[in-house]
Amino acid sequence: MPEQERERVFGRFVRLDASREQAGGSAGLGLAIAREIATAHGATIVLTGTEEGGTCAVVTLGGMKGAGGGTTARSV
Repeated sequence: MPEQERERVFGRFVRLDASREQAGGSAGLGLAIAREIATAHGATIVLTGTEEGGTCAVVTLGGMKGAGGGTTARSV
């Protein structure tokens, strides 16, 4: 995924792959919903690039108050 598109895909109804627009079943809401849920729970989701040229979703959980930090989960 191009770096300049990584933030845009969190918008509602955004699909980068033009061929998917013709296929049924995808509304382009998944990442928007995921970010809203994460934010509501004090977490963040960002997309980064990988050395192999792919895209990695990084979810950072806020942790409990007073716990002194959060937890990060990565998915490639």
